Amino acid sequence: QQVPYVLFNIYMELPVRNEIANLKIIKKLDYNRLIKHKNDTENYLLIEKTKMFIIRNKFKTSNSPQSGGQKISEISKPLKRIIHAYIKQLDPEDNRLFPTLYPKPNKDGAMPEYSTPELNLTKLLTRTTEKLLNGKKISTTILAKLTTTHTLENTPPLDVPSAIIKIADVRGTSLN
Repeated sequence: QQVPYVLFNIYMELPVRNEIANLKIIKKLDYNRLIKHKNDTENYLLIEKTKMFIIRNKFKTSNSPQSGGQKISEISKPLKRIIHAYIKQLDPEDNRLFPTLYPKPNKDGAMPEYSTPELNLTKLLTRTTEKLLNGKKISTTILAKLTTTHTLENTPPLDVPSAIIKIADVRGTSLN
């Protein structure tokens, strides 16, 4: 149950989409070397000495000229502690933050045709909430709407339009 706990905490802090299923763990020095050599389309959990960031290069609207390019979100100290504790439980040879979300080969050795980390993330969260909330399924879209609503209800009315623009930018979706 560690993966859903970490995911729920990320979603409660950041209005991200399912691309976080593909986060690769990387240290600052390795990231600096990596970005010098290629145009990156991966998503990362960047770990610095005292800070942690989610860097998204591939997201729903990343190919759109209006996307604004790479999305970088700093993680709060409480969430950073949760993620650090979770990472300690992972295989140090695996650089994926959520390796259990990746499809596994079928009995015949073939990879499932319709299974992706993003789809598995949605399935995991809806199954988890269905168990915990008496049959109610909460998707990542509903989580985003809940956190957005909470943010907006605590925003002065004149600041709501700029808050919506900021949320759409962080989320990597069009303003529409």
